[in-house]
Amino acid sequence: MRNLCKKGAGILLAVLCLSACSDSKSNYPGEYVGFEKMTATYTFSKTAEDQDISIKIIAAEKQDKDREVTLAGKWKPGEQPAFRLMDTKVIIPAKKKSATARIRFFPRQMKQNTEVRIICSPKDKNVKQTQLTLKLVVK
Repeated sequence: MRNLCKKGAGILLAVLCLSACSDSKSNYPGEYVGFEKMTATYTFSKTAEDQDISIKIIAAEKQDKDREVTLAGKWKPGEQPAFRLMDTKVIIPAKKKSATARIRFFPRQMKQNTEVRIICSPKDKNVKQTQLTLKLVVK
């Protein structure tokens, strides 16, 4: 009886693991819309006036309609923001899986090491917000 329970539990676990997998080769949930990475590090020259970077926003699966996301930035309280979001709304076109957003940084206003969080809020209420942490180093 004990062996039968162990084998049954093993089979049940295997079936549950296989059912959790989808046909796509993505490491993201099927409804995911957010940043490609969770953290990124950028190095800037202290003498630069301003510098732009692009961040990639992805969707796990293609859809037949456009998907819109809103971006917002957060920084440490008490500090002046050393960046500006050039694109606060980004649209992932229908039948596409990604889009890019631009952020402009001002290295002269940064301290040595600064950390900025960018929050991506999809318009679809069923999809959760995602967050990108940017570690900024000024040399």
